[in-house]
Amino acid sequence: MSSYNLERLNQSNWMIGAEAFSTIRDQILCNGDPERILEFGSGESTRAFSCLFPHAQIESYDHDPRWMVQFQHGEGNNVRVCVDQLRRRVIDGLLCETYAGTPAPAAFDVVLVDGPPGTTPNGRLGALLLGYRALRVGGLMFLDDARRPSELRTIADFVERTRTDLTFIQAGHGVAMFRKKEEGIGPTPKSLVLQTAASFGQQRLKQALRRRR
Repeated sequence: MSSYNLERLNQSNWMIGAEAFSTIRDQILCNGDPERILEFGSGESTRAFSCLFPHAQIESYDHDPRWMVQFQHGEGNNVRVCVDQLRRRVIDGLLCETYAGTPAPAAFDVVLVDGPPGTTPNGRLGALLLGYRALRVGGLMFLDDARRPSELRTIADFVERTRTDLTFIQAGHGVAMFRKKEEGIGPTPKSLVLQTAASFGQQRLKQALRRRR
């Protein structure tokens, strides 16, 4: 694994942050060396993935073409940045404004969702659903900013639609980690999710899930 100064991830409040990314890195390594990584929301985290996992192929989606230009000029030979405009689309019966592309199904070991912007209607929920399709069984998916009320609502909606194990990571702005248990769409048992939410003090998530009973 190549070296990378994680402090570069603390240059701005909108970045994922060194503490959160360090925890994500450790969780990935515990799950085995990844061969393919998918990312929604390009940025310094893309560069970190490229340096820390030089043997992995990284596919990163962003609506801002400036990131593609950066990686075309010699940075990240293992990175493919896809400039992907946001558009309204229906994913698993849900209207979302999210990335237009559709990554290959069940092809990735790791997915990081840190885009589109949090103000995009159902944007991150759409990215989670796309990421879930693209994730292999046993793979890990991470959602940054998991402490925000909008992200907690997104998590509540997502776990109702998918078969995943959910863990909260109290680092940085909060990270939700999902482990894909099986293919197909179907709800994670609420009892398990409520127990996880309670152990991490996520009151808003507990309330959101109870309202959906």
